Amino acid sequence: MVFVDPLFSLKTTLQPDDIIVCHDIGPVTNPEYFDPNAGEMYDRAYRRIQRIRPRLVFVSDFTRRAYLDRYPSAYPFAEVAPLFFKSRLAASPASADKPRQRPYFLMVGGLERRKNYISALDAFEASHLADEGFELIVVGPRGNLSKEFLSRIAGSQSVSHLGYATDARLAALYRGAVALFFPSLLEGFGVPAIEAPNLGTVPIVSRQGALEEIVGPDGVLVDPRSVSDMAKALTTVAAMSPQQRSAMAVRISEHQSQYSRANFRANWRRILQLRTEPART
Repeated sequence: MVFVDPLFSLKTTLQPDDIIVCHDIGPVTNPEYFDPNAGEMYDRAYRRIQRIRPRLVFVSDFTRRAYLDRYPSAYPFAEVAPLFFKSRLAASPASADKPRQRPYFLMVGGLERRKNYISALDAFEASHLADEGFELIVVGPRGNLSKEFLSRIAGSQSVSHLGYATDARLAALYRGAVALFFPSLLEGFGVPAIEAPNLGTVPIVSRQGALEEIVGPDGVLVDPRSVSDMAKALTTVAAMSPQQRSAMAVRISEHQSQYSRANFRANWRRILQLRTEPART
């Protein structure tokens, strides 16, 4: 049996030849970003998995290493099978919105603490790019940071929260942005980091996590806990020519071709045929 989330394995008998798919262990490592009960429930599931030792599949090598460090055991195997992702945005119809008049950086995602929006605001202010006419545009639903974030930007002439965006509008915002700014503190995968290069936009993402793995060697990487490092990345990308940014986005998109449906199927075909050998560490 394949469990597409570790929590599902708590509801039934778990066998050593079952397969558990693990996207991340964020609820355990960073319970402050999740529902108060999530960390305890996932820890209970992971400890049961550690005891019974089923086969494990992870969506990124970052998650695989984090899990095995915290819940080591003699698992039959612990393999990585990245998710496949094909954005529907590229095929969306043209947006009826008028193009924005000022250059802007785009942030995409719910207003959640783990998305690091407050430090991102600090970095944008520290970059002084607003003085040069740049904007910071945020797209996404409200979350557990909404009150703090929205009060912070109230009255701002250079930072806007647009809330929900249709596919057409989001695609247009990606295409028109100087860069995607995505310095998240915790991601199991990170869809915006794939959507942006697919639409010709450079992503600025957090290093030492799943996002670094997704964008590859040509991504613009920042320390998400360093305002000065993020500000420096913003100014560096803002100083690039459109041609430089476009070429970088193309290289990143080529790296991301591995997240195809064909590769996803091939990985799972291989996994289902694996013999039970000790996990590679």
